[in-house]
Parts: sequence; C-alpha cells; structure tokens
Amino acid sequence: MAEGSLARQVAVVTGAGRGVGRAMARLFAAEGADVAICARTATQLEPVAEELRAGGTKVVSQTVDITEWEQVQAFANEVAAQLGPVNVLINNAAAGADLDNIADSDAPAWAKTAITNVIGPYFVSRGFIPHLKDGARIVNFGSGNGHVPVARRSAYGVGRAGLSMLTKCMALELWERGIEVNEFIPGPTATVMLPWAMHLDDEDEIARQFADRPSPENPSERAKTPMEAAEHVLWMVTRPPGGPTGQLYSLMRRPV
Repeated sequence: MAEGSLARQVAVVTGAGRGVGRAMARLFAAEGADVAICARTATQLEPVAEELRAGGTKVVSQTVDITEWEQVQAFANEVAAQLGPVNVLINNAAAGADLDNIADSDAPAWAKTAITNVIGPYFVSRGFIPHLKDGARIVNFGSGNGHVPVARRSAYGVGRAGLSMLTKCMALELWERGIEVNEFIPGPTATVMLPWAMHLDDEDEIARQFADRPSPENPSERAKTPMEAAEHVLWMVTRPPGGPTGQLYSLMRRPV
C-alpha cells in the first residue's frame, strides 16, 4: 500500500458498519493505517472488513455492543494483541432514535439511548487507554443536541452533553502523555441518523434524496456526505503534536 498520512499507524473506529464510521474506516485504510472496527450488527460490519482486507489493509473486526464492558474490554485486548499500540481512537458509535416528549417516553428505551451515547464511549475509551501510544489522538463524535436543548430529543441530547464533558475530562487527564482528545460535531449528515430521514434504512437512498440539500428544520444547514465528515476527522488526527485538546470542532452551519 502506498504511504499515506496514517502509514504504520493503528486506527480504531466504533460504529463502522455504516455511515460516517464506514467512511472513516475506508479513508484511514486508504491513508495506510491498520484498522480495527466494531459495530453491533455483523451483517453491516463484515462487508466493510472484507472490503478493507481486499485492499491490503490489516483489519481487526469484531461485533461489539459498546454498552457491555466485557465485550469492549475483549475487543480492546484483541486489537492490542493483533495490531499493537493504538494511534487513533474514534468514538463514533451512537444511538439517536428517541422522538418522544419526556412525559410520553419509554423509560428503559430513554435510558438505553442516553447510556449508549455517554457510557458507551466511556467504556471504549477506558478499554483502550492502556493500549494508546503516547501522542495518540481521540475524537469523540458529539452533536449540537448535546449543547442546545431540542424538544423530543432529550435522551440523545443528555447522552451527548455527557460525552462533551467526558471529552474535556479526558483531555485534562491525558495531556501529559501527549494524547489529544477533542469533540467533533458533523452536523446533519446523510445517514440513517439524519432526523428527517429516519423513515428510511437504505443509506444509498438517503444520500440520493438528502445529500447537499437544505434541512427542513434549519434552512441554513445542509446534509453532508459521510466522506465529507470523515475527511475532517482525518485532518483532526493528523495535526502536529501540541495542538488543541479538550476542544470542539464543528461542521454545523449555525451556532452551537
């Protein structure tokens, strides 16, 4: 494989079976990294792993529920054993299907959504921190909903708000190892997480219908492609040492 900006590095991407996670896995592999990927759904994850291996990338692929500590720990240990120390960790996996008022919400489902969005990234980070190289980069995928309240999106917003604070705490605790931890908000992206496309489950169809089109809720916004978001993350993890940590990067087109 040709030398790239991540040559001889190891990158971990959660939620890599589709959407921005899949785009990042493809881009990191194209840039020369060995790639570890996980997702809850094997039927989505396995084609991604096969595609990357066919291109010559060394891949560790494992079905993981990031809210289950034992599964996360096993994944982290397997990645370290097969690929070695990790240079890039992307906490991308998320859940965001809540569309009810708090008073009408299903309590267990509400809690599961919030937990997935903050405890999941905590488990992944906790599992991989012992395996991170000094100078590694961590990117936590946030959301504008984690900074500005949105009606009928409370579980997602609460989880993302917690993740934003987790990012800052990790940055304070890991800077002495040169590990930089930042939050990234892609804004509306043409995936199954797009609020006005949740009635569809085919991401190719979502891209055809919604990529680069204005948001019906916020006309200044447009739906980015997954690769557009992935390219910004690549830029973040390839900055020279000594750059920002504990900060927020956003591709949104309105204030957060």
